[in-house]
Amino acid sequence: MYKKTRKFLWFSFSGLIILCITIFILLGMYMTEKSEEALQEIGAIYMEEVSNQLKEKFEAITALRISQVEGIIRRTPPETAVYGEELLEELSLSAGVRLKRAIPYGSSPARIKTKKARLPW
Repeated sequence: MYKKTRKFLWFSFSGLIILCITIFILLGMYMTEKSEEALQEIGAIYMEEVSNQLKEKFEAITALRISQVEGIIRRTPPETAVYGEELLEELSLSAGVRLKRAIPYGSSPARIKTKKARLPW
């Protein structure tokens, strides 16, 4: 009787261990698959947001530069412009004012140099 009970317990215990190992392996495979899916989704969301931020930054910088050029044009309209030293000084002054406004707080304006434009004739 002890042999049959012992044999039954031994097979039951072995079957239980095999069942647990199988469950843990299947659970590990399932968790690995779900982790990979989550990482792919997080990566896609992150890249989309970075792309949106870069696009917004580019649009903001472009709009700033366009508004600066429009300000220079409003201050010195091309229809009334007489090409010469006076126009160059006027444009230099307009660009200098806009450049100083675009310099970030705390940086030295002395490091940023502007060149005077020369007329080709």
